Amino acid sequence: MTARLYGTYYNKYDVQNTDGTYSNQVDVGSGINQGVIPRWKHIATLDYDYGPWGATVVQNWQKSYHDTASNAIGDERTVGAYETFDLQGSYSGIKHLKFTLGVKDVFDKDPPYTNVGGQAQFQTGYDATYADPRGRFNYGSLTYSFLKVARGLGPRKRFRGPFSSTRGLQVARSLR
Repeated sequence: MTARLYGTYYNKYDVQNTDGTYSNQVDVGSGINQGVIPRWKHIATLDYDYGPWGATVVQNWQKSYHDTASNAIGDERTVGAYETFDLQGSYSGIKHLKFTLGVKDVFDKDPPYTNVGGQAQFQTGYDATYADPRGRFNYGSLTYSFLKVARGLGPRKRFRGPFSSTRGLQVARSLR
C-alpha cells in the first residue's frame, strides 16, 4: 500500500493593479483576473496492489475562498471548499495487457456556487478555474505493452534502452 500527497500552498500571490499598487489574490475570487488562487489545494492518493490486481482512491481538495460582493452594499460571502473522490481498479494478469476501470467524482458533487462565475468565463454560478461541473463519469482503458521483460531484472522492472544503466546495457547484450 502506498499513500501520496501532492499539494500546493500559496503564502503570497500579489497582482499589480492599473494604478501601480499590488493586491493579494490568495483566497480571493475575482472575475477580472485569472481565477481563484486557493491558499491550499491537494491531491491525496492511496494505492493498493495485490498480485495482478490494483486499486486507487484519490481525494481532490481545494480550500474555500472569499467571493466577490453579491449585492450593492458589498455583503461578503465564502465559497465552500471543494472536494471530490475518484476510484480506479486495474488488472494486469494477462501477459502485456492491463485493464483499467475507474470513476471520477464518485459522489457526483456539484461545484460550489460563486458570484465569480460568469464575470470572466461564459458560465454562471460556478468558477471553471476552481471546480469541474461535469460531475461523475466512468472510464476504462486497455493497455498493451510492447516492452520486453528483461531477464534477471524481476517481473516489474523493464528494459528501457541501452542508456538506462550499465546493468541494462549488459542485460540488453545478453538478450541478443
